[in-house]
Formats: sequence, C-alpha cells, structure tokens
Amino acid sequence: YTPAVSLIIQQKKSLDIIKALGLEKLFNHHRILGDATRAGVRALGLELLSKSPGNILTAVKVPAGIDGVKLVKTMQGKYMAYIAGGQDPYKGKIFRIAHLGYMGGFDIITALTALEMTLSDLEFDFKKGSAIGAAESVLKENWK
Repeated sequence: YTPAVSLIIQQKKSLDIIKALGLEKLFNHHRILGDATRAGVRALGLELLSKSPGNILTAVKVPAGIDGVKLVKTMQGKYMAYIAGGQDPYKGKIFRIAHLGYMGGFDIITALTALEMTLSDLEFDFKKGSAIGAAESVLKENWK
C-alpha cells in the first residue's frame, strides 16, 4: 500500500511548531482560548455542562426552549461556524465549542458571533454583543 506521506509531513510540521513554541506556552494558549470561550458563553446566560471544564473544548447546555439540534444545524448551515452537538444521552441537550489545535482568539470571537446570531434566529433573549465583549476582555487581559 502507499503510505499517507502527506500526513507524515503534516505531523512533522505540527511537531516543529509545538517544539518552537514550547509546551508551556502552548498549554497557556489553549487555557486562554478556553477562558475566553467560557466567559463569552456565560455572558449569554448559558450554563456549562462541566463544573471544571478542560481546555480542549467547552460543552454548553442548550437553553430551555431552544432546539439543540437546530442550534447546531443553523450555526453550521447558515453561518458556517462548526460546533458539535451532544451525543447520546446528550443529543439535543448540549453543544460543544472546540478550542484546541490551530486556533487563535479571532476563531473564538467568530464562533461566539455565530452563536449570538444563531441564538437570535432562534429567538433566545440575551444582550447582543455580550459574548464577544466578555471573550475580548479575556483575550486582551492575557495577550499583553
């Protein structure tokens, strides 16, 4: 068989980036992205699934009266912002926003903007711009 040479090259490039950055800075980067995401979600009045979330992704409870499957489909289909829904037994009850990998602060701002637009489409009541403002505060505070 033919080995997936492109995947090996991509893995080498990824490891070079991690080595150049250093693990401590890399872990801190993902902590900041997680903190910004969670600040934005909380500013919308949404509840996190976990009391002690990690920095890989943020799982959020779908607010009462909102169809969780429709929320994910709207974000992906209408706004092209890719989040994940919950899997059994959480299907339709939670959604997940990732912040691990090649992501930066503006990726979080984009996801939260799409979330706000989607929640507005679904007639959820919140203060527009609150998620972006909260996330921006975390990013500015940490990236001096």
